[in-house]
Amino acid sequence: MKRLILILAIGLALTQGAQAGPGGCTTAPSLEPFAEEVLVVADTALPLTASVYAPTGASPADMAIITIETDSVRWRDTGQVPTSAVGHLEVVTSSAPKNLTICGIAAIRKFQVIRSTAVSAGLTATYYREGS
Repeated sequence: MKRLILILAIGLALTQGAQAGPGGCTTAPSLEPFAEEVLVVADTALPLTASVYAPTGASPADMAIITIETDSVRWRDTGQVPTSAVGHLEVVTSSAPKNLTICGIAAIRKFQVIRSTAVSAGLTATYYREGS
């Protein structure tokens, strides 16, 4: 039931856009979702997909919300490669997914993630940019 409520809340937020402002990813009054991708995180560090968050001929993402759904991972957004023992640890169970917010195109470009256990992790990323 908690997962269903979380999914519904995320869905509502995605359809209405995300609020930005002081302390957020941009000073724009709102951000609009424009792209999404699903990744399987295994034992090799994986970046986000550039052609998805920065499509040719369009503005790149200002923010990414990443949901880690099925198992624990480690991540970095400094350009250094995470390992199963080094990086920010996000402990996840199938009944308790975690959300990360990555602010700015520079951090999105440098973001990499790797599983921290023997089980591959599912990850969904939604990308936002300044709305009109």
